[in-house]
Amino acid sequence: MELNFGLLTIISGILIFYTLTITIFYNYFEKKPAFSGKKPAHFVPVTVVVPFRNEKEQLPYILEDLVSQRYAGNYEIIFADDNSNDAGDGLVKNAAARHNNIHYIRLTSASGKKAAIDKGIQNAGGELIVTTDADCRVPSGWISTIAAFYEKHTPGMIIGPLIMKGNTVFGKIQALEFSSLIASAAGAAEAGFPIMCNGANLAFEKQLYFQLKQYITWDISSGDDIFLLHAIKHHTQRNIRFIKSVNAAVTVKPVQSFLSFIAQRIRWTSKSKSYSDTDTLLTAYAVLGINAAVLILLGLSFLTTDYLWFLVMLFTIKGIVDYLLLNSFCRVFGQDELMKYFPPAQLLHPFYIVFIVILSLIKPVSWKERKVRSGEKVVS
Repeated sequence: MELNFGLLTIISGILIFYTLTITIFYNYFEKKPAFSGKKPAHFVPVTVVVPFRNEKEQLPYILEDLVSQRYAGNYEIIFADDNSNDAGDGLVKNAAARHNNIHYIRLTSASGKKAAIDKGIQNAGGELIVTTDADCRVPSGWISTIAAFYEKHTPGMIIGPLIMKGNTVFGKIQALEFSSLIASAAGAAEAGFPIMCNGANLAFEKQLYFQLKQYITWDISSGDDIFLLHAIKHHTQRNIRFIKSVNAAVTVKPVQSFLSFIAQRIRWTSKSKSYSDTDTLLTAYAVLGINAAVLILLGLSFLTTDYLWFLVMLFTIKGIVDYLLLNSFCRVFGQDELMKYFPPAQLLHPFYIVFIVILSLIKPVSWKERKVRSGEKVVS
């Protein structure tokens, strides 16, 4: 079997683009100084919005973290209930009775995480909106550090670090893969072309949200974070920054089962069908392309060993740039131990990426035991 030089040329182009992209992410993340997190001089009023659905087991922890914040300015916490049926609302109501800055609201004429966040913002009294999820843990200096960063740089959006803590091998591999997403988001934002963020640790101005709400895609019930990022990027001149600080890092647990992991990643990937941002799409295509190329070359190597050399070259170069970015991120946020799982994760990654993309095109999306359908009402 002769080598297909046309195919190899395409794969080489994908490899070059992917290598340049990840190298840019690495350089900007590595060179960005850590934020000291000094106490702000002027305390901007903050509203923390926490959307939740059926999180009775997790709510006590996030409640404890949020009432323990060391922030001298005015801040309130709004828990937006997306029609929970596990009695978790009682926990929030009891906390609201004890703390005058905790508020509980429940969706009535709409559903979905995006609708919960929107209703929380509609009821917010703060100038700076900070969002997280009910199954996260936040440090005591979280709000103060974000407010200090906002005071110093006044960006339109602040992307906060997310750290996944896993105890099992499966959990640690999830954490490593998750770190690659956050590191890429950080590097891209600092390079000046933000591509993604995560609502579990995000801050933005309330007035900016209402100004840009019309540009957010509302016919799907998730994606509140990235659609807002794209709106800020394309319809304003405001900066979008990543806050490189352990004091601003939110901790999240990995999912426990493989099926839950697949469902979560399908939900994340399915949103990309509604993206129009060129930087985000090119990065996504590069990631898909490089991983598909690995599988294609692997398959062709069984037909002729001539392709094996190209596979080794591609896999080695991809591994080097991936390692640099991940190692830099894990070192900053105390996740060094995860790097020992890098070799097996790299071997599994191409199969996982292509598999998830295919499933996202054919499988319905679900969130909290409920299917998410395109076109459903997501704002009240």
